[in-house]
Amino acid sequence: MAVPGPSTPPVSPSGSTPSAATSAASTGSKVAAEAASAGSSGIRSVLMYTGIPPSLLRMPKLRLPSRNWLIFLGVIGSTTALFVYDRRECRRIRREACEKVAWMADLPLDPQGTVRRVKVYAARQPGDDESAKGMLYFRKWVKPILVAAAVDYDMVVGQRHGSITDLLAREIQHKRLVDAGLLPPVAGPTPAMQPAAEQESALQGGIVLIGRSTFKEYMEGLKRGYGESVSLGRGGKQRGDDEEDAQIAKELENDGVFDEPEVVDITSSGEDGAPPPPAPAPAQPQPFRNPFLPSNFELRPNNRFQPAPPAQAVLPAELTLPPQPPLLLLPFRNLVGISLVPRQIWGFFNRRYYAQSGAEHAFILLKGATRPFDPRTDLAFGQETEYYWPSKFDKVDADIDKRRTEYYKELAKKLKTARELASGERAPTKDEERNPPKTEQELRQDRFDREKRWKRELEGWKIVRRGQDPVWEEGWGEAVRVYDKEGEKVKIPPGVVPSRPEVIMSFQDGGFYSQQALIAALSAINTTHAEWKARPKPAVVGAELKLAKEDVELVMSELDYTKPQAERALRENGGDVQKVFDEYVKPAKPREEHRY
Repeated sequence: MAVPGPSTPPVSPSGSTPSAATSAASTGSKVAAEAASAGSSGIRSVLMYTGIPPSLLRMPKLRLPSRNWLIFLGVIGSTTALFVYDRRECRRIRREACEKVAWMADLPLDPQGTVRRVKVYAARQPGDDESAKGMLYFRKWVKPILVAAAVDYDMVVGQRHGSITDLLAREIQHKRLVDAGLLPPVAGPTPAMQPAAEQESALQGGIVLIGRSTFKEYMEGLKRGYGESVSLGRGGKQRGDDEEDAQIAKELENDGVFDEPEVVDITSSGEDGAPPPPAPAPAQPQPFRNPFLPSNFELRPNNRFQPAPPAQAVLPAELTLPPQPPLLLLPFRNLVGISLVPRQIWGFFNRRYYAQSGAEHAFILLKGATRPFDPRTDLAFGQETEYYWPSKFDKVDADIDKRRTEYYKELAKKLKTARELASGERAPTKDEERNPPKTEQELRQDRFDREKRWKRELEGWKIVRRGQDPVWEEGWGEAVRVYDKEGEKVKIPPGVVPSRPEVIMSFQDGGFYSQQALIAALSAINTTHAEWKARPKPAVVGAELKLAKEDVELVMSELDYTKPQAERALRENGGDVQKVFDEYVKPAKPREEHRY
């Protein structure tokens, strides 16, 4: 029997052994598996077989973020979208408003070369430590439009409650003294700055009152300026301060706070045989100095407490007002307090409404249409904003009384220490050597300053407090006017032709115009804007002509006309293009573009 030898593996037709084929198959299947596991297909599969590591071609499996990430991305994305959209709308509203009034900047000036100037008042808002909130509102939403229309402005900010009232009353009183010839007028450097020219310019300019608190202070200033008698000792800021200081000093003079206690010296006479002390010599008369006046009061002229001026130098109170500049009542709501945080957040993402309101009121001011002041409705301006005033503002009087009581308790201790150290009754302590206490004179000065500040705060609070209506006198009548969108009908006999035809065109199209141009336009048509737009349209010259489209396009391209302008020009010239070209007058200069 033959013994079988070692078995020889079968040879494949290609000459490779089965083990090699199996190894190659397993390698290919491994690569294919890696390619499949990598999720590759197409070009990625080809790159996989070129030797590029699969890790470089492997992409992470896409899946939705977790619940927390979805909440975070949704909140951040929606908040950013609201903010970006709101600010873009604010810029659009401001840009369109500036472009709408930019033509006013190209109008020629008056013969004196002055521009229209308005005066802006912004009082301190109740309960807010920042005094310029109202003026910031004006500068952001109204000022750019006035600048685009070449309208100048003066800004007056009230640092405390009642400061605008005091300033306005003193300005009016000084003006009354100048008009009466009791004080010399302050002449300006140019004819345009003379008193008469300034008064006329002020009447044509206007006054902007921001918020209800400013409205209350302004009306109170009018009452004090015209409704009180004026002497030579009043009217200016310096004279007003002097009179206020004298009044406070007179009130504090005899209240006994700084009176020294009487010391009774009981001596036993006859026991030790000592003679009684001689009577002191009479004190020499000293010049009187009021101890309640400020330390620098004596440096001023001594005529501060002169007797009242003679009767002929006193101006009585005026029962009627002279014509006043028109008022623009600009609504403003200041949100202060934790309870109003939701409204503050809403306002932060809706500034576009502030921009729209500011643009509309700027248009009303630039139009110049006014009406008489109506006390039945205008006195309630901004009354709804008092609801948002902090509740602590209603307790200002109680807070001042509390501070005054605490101050006088401490003042008695400080005064005792100052007198002991001044008389040498005791030596100063180490703390007093390091921080010397105030002397009696410094305590008098400090008390005077505090009483003056408390008095001003209390008077200002009484003017602005919640529920206090703005003052109004029956004799003011037509002197106070208000800017209004519609205005009133100007009943002037027809026949007055406006000096600017382009103003009538802008008036017809709903544009914006100056006050003088508005009066001229209304006097020509003797109606309001709404009635003017609803009027029957006149017949168009050459309406029966059929214009060629090519002629209209040629005039539009060559003369830079709009389609209505080109059609109107062709109809007026009987459809002759050459006549249109001959009568065309090139403008002197192109209109400048105002960007803000």
